[in-house]
Amino acid sequence: MQAKGKVFIILKPDEDYPYVADDIEIEEVDGEYKLPENSDFATLYFSAGKKDKVNKIDLVGFLLNLEGIEKSDVGIIEVKDRESFVAVKRSLVSTILKHSNLGKIKGKKIRILRS
Repeated sequence: MQAKGKVFIILKPDEDYPYVADDIEIEEVDGEYKLPENSDFATLYFSAGKKDKVNKIDLVGFLLNLEGIEKSDVGIIEVKDRESFVAVKRSLVSTILKHSNLGKIKGKKIRILRS
């Protein structure tokens, strides 16, 4: 495919996008605009998926075994072939990342990152 076009990434002043190419143009906007509030949930990346025999129940079980996490703190879960994405309460992301190195899912140590 030989499609061409422009991609615009809108970031808040305190945000950093790690996958930006070196040859980008930065376009500043004039004026002050009210930015939307952060959502209540953030997405976490899990390095295990369907091919690792991991399902939604395994991910929820892993999270609920962590101290301070309740069922209402977990949102939408999407399990792909080799990775999974889980929405969790934004206020609990640092707690989950701090305690996540202690456990395994289906006997396999997994990596959890903020997506």
